[in-house]
Amino acid sequence: MNRLYLCYRNQDSAVADVIAGRWRIKHGRHSVVIDPLRDKPDNISLLMHIETKMLHADAIWILIGQQWSGIDEYGRYRLSTADIPIHSEVQQALNMDIPVSILLVNGVEGLPPPDEIPDELQGIYDLPVCVIDSPQALDRVISPPSLWQRIKYFFATSNVFSTSRRAGGWR
Repeated sequence: MNRLYLCYRNQDSAVADVIAGRWRIKHGRHSVVIDPLRDKPDNISLLMHIETKMLHADAIWILIGQQWSGIDEYGRYRLSTADIPIHSEVQQALNMDIPVSILLVNGVEGLPPPDEIPDELQGIYDLPVCVIDSPQALDRVISPPSLWQRIKYFFATSNVFSTSRRAGGWR
């Protein structure tokens, strides 16, 4: 199974959901890690949890949208904000022995300037970059699912043939 880890900011969650949905149709329901905070145990650090999730991935994609980087009103890097995992995710991805790619989304046509990126994340400039500006561009990254894959995914995610009377099944 091809397992994908998506790194993105909340502002790009709509695009991340589309990518995850397309990937799941092609590779299976549990083939994408899209929200590492959802199942993080309290007794494990964020960095350790992200590393564990990434170790089970075959590829890591970093989505860069309009509000991804920059300097906030206090002069801090937006990527260093403590309440978001993106800094830890990107830093961990750069240190892993897993293929990492950057997908530019939501109208972004190039990487942010180096002065908007913390020193420990400067490795993003060495990664392959793909601009996702249309469904066709996404098709180049993830081949479109076949009709059979869509049907299999539909039946795997819905309980269409329930035999339980409580579920309104067959009579």
